[in-house]
Amino acid sequence: MFCMNCGQQMPEAAQWCSACGAQLNNVSPKAAPAGSSAAAPAVAPAVEATAPPSLSRHIGDEVKARSRDAWGGIRIFAKSPVAGLPQSYAMFEPDRAMQVGLAFALIYELAVVLGMYKLASGAAGLFGFGIPLPGTSNLLKIFLAGLIPFASLTGAGVLTRKIFRGTGVLAGDVYTAGASLLPFGVAMLAAAILGAANFEIIVVLLVFALSYTILMLYAGCSRIAGIPEAGAAPAVPILLIVSAWLTKVIVSALL
Repeated sequence: MFCMNCGQQMPEAAQWCSACGAQLNNVSPKAAPAGSSAAAPAVAPAVEATAPPSLSRHIGDEVKARSRDAWGGIRIFAKSPVAGLPQSYAMFEPDRAMQVGLAFALIYELAVVLGMYKLASGAAGLFGFGIPLPGTSNLLKIFLAGLIPFASLTGAGVLTRKIFRGTGVLAGDVYTAGASLLPFGVAMLAAAILGAANFEIIVVLLVFALSYTILMLYAGCSRIAGIPEAGAAPAVPILLIVSAWLTKVIVSALL
């Protein structure tokens, strides 16, 4: 016969399961002799099986964790782009740093898309025409086009690191590229919200964004990619030129 609690095969005359201690239902337990201090074996509590977390819950937990990591990194290098960027990168192991860099890229993408939509909405209100809802293929193209600067900057970072014989890894290139684009994403969203009437403020924001990007690229080249100090300074303009050229080529081919 088999135990109804755990499924263990037991002798026919058994009264208690030797595996889990449960009383076997089809046999009546023998009473203890009178005056005997021996007591019937205690029934072990059944262990409730814990179901593994679902895929959607696991993905949700990962997204929340990387969002917290990204916010923690932003709080550090927003105050000091040169010292803060390598300090925030050092908080993560390479795989996790790459995921945080991708989270930076998604934040940048969201800011750019929202900024573009705000600008288009403003133009529609100004000229009095509606905005047609783009189809699935157009939405995919817009999304990919928004990620091209990140991809090209990452590729340019890898190339620059190889040229100047840096000691860093791909995770550092991804982290630097994603973090360096955040100022432009924020500036574009702010410019769309402010509107053309605040042109002077928009120019100031763009100057700040460019300055932060250059400083963060320098910090990424010298302290994350491991490029020697003599090569870190020329590496920054090479990064910007190569990534801008790659972006132009890929966008032209895509659109």
